Amino acid sequence: MAVAPAAALQLRYLETGDLTHLDAAIARSRADLAACETGSAPAAVHLSRLCNALRMSFEHLGRERDLDEAIEAGRGSVEATPAGHRRQAQRLSNLGYALRLRYERLGRPADIEQAVDLGEQAVAVAADDDPDLARMVSNLAVALRVGYEVSADPADLARAVEAGTHCLRDTAPDAYERRGMLNNLGLAHFETFEVTRDRADLARGGALLDEALTATPDDDPDWPMYALNLSVLMRTVATELGSPTAADRAIQLAEQARQRLPSEHRERAGPLTELGRAHWVRAAYRDDPAERRLAVSYRRAAARDPVASSTSRALAATAWGDWSRTASDLPEAVAGMSAAIELLTLVAWHGLDATAQHRHLRRWQGLAASAAATGLQADEPERAVALLEQGRTVLWNQMLDRRADVDALRTARPGWAARLAEIRDALDADRRREARARRPSER
Repeated sequence: MAVAPAAALQLRYLETGDLTHLDAAIARSRADLAACETGSAPAAVHLSRLCNALRMSFEHLGRERDLDEAIEAGRGSVEATPAGHRRQAQRLSNLGYALRLRYERLGRPADIEQAVDLGEQAVAVAADDDPDLARMVSNLAVALRVGYEVSADPADLARAVEAGTHCLRDTAPDAYERRGMLNNLGLAHFETFEVTRDRADLARGGALLDEALTATPDDDPDWPMYALNLSVLMRTVATELGSPTAADRAIQLAEQARQRLPSEHRERAGPLTELGRAHWVRAAYRDDPAERRLAVSYRRAAARDPVASSTSRALAATAWGDWSRTASDLPEAVAGMSAAIELLTLVAWHGLDATAQHRHLRRWQGLAASAAATGLQADEPERAVALLEQGRTVLWNQMLDRRADVDALRTARPGWAARLAEIRDALDADRRREARARRPSER
């Protein structure tokens, strides 16, 4: 059977990492979709392909509009697919995958909850002989692992390990998907170690991540991410076991990942962050002030990367400030803390619902006080007060800014302001309905 042009272009992108093939796949899927009747079987096919292509584009470039459109296309594909259709499970799984990515980017609990639910549905309706079943089980395993951040239920990590082990067992040794499954199962064991502190999980995770990297060709687009995951684990080994050689390998892997990631890749700040952390660990072994300064420089670069997620940038900025204060470089400490406080408005940006905003900000309790203390240490009392107030009034300042913006719009364009109010009320109503639907007492 001939492969459809849009699908062939996606495969070519996966083989080469060349974005021109992916852009062509997106354009072809859109053209194919435009020629179909809405809600028809062919439309469901093209929506599914468009969902996958846009998701890949987001994974490469980090454009949130690509991911939002991918989810919209995925929902359309699922809605246009009748129960029992041979592609139903695959389309449910693909939509769950995209929602999981959006949770990782924006931190909306509803997205990861839906991703897990869709993954479970996909596995439940898939035929036992479905050639994509192992991949769908793998998607569910990843969603469960990521969802642990929200649920805080160790049972989710245990299910992730179980599902990851299952799909790996059912995948041929030479299958392309196997390397990704090895990586995901390694991460599940690693995160289980972080909960249980059982070094058997740390060792198992390291072996799996190492196997995944070894099985991946050097020019594969996923190689940098697999190397980075192994780097993080090796840095943990260096800390847990007191192993300088593990720190050396963590640095080597992170540097290789940095060199191989395209300059426009959305994860390019990841290697910078990991290089900072690994050099900081090794600097402690060597008691080397120069290496400490190098570690700070990597975290500073990660904090300033406009493509990175706001949470990653804020974490990097906090380390930039904390580490500089430890190294008695107070001007740099104030600069890092100031950057972290400023980034909180992006971490809890006003496009998130209130629950997600508060959840994000709880992670940063104490940052404002720490920033103010740093300002006082640097003999900048006015700056200290400003940082304290800025850090403690993130949501209040957003409310004031929005009110000012709407007041200006109402004066200049009354009709637009009224339409904006209608959209705001509709979105708020959807959020309230969604919140009620998640309350067990109202199901």
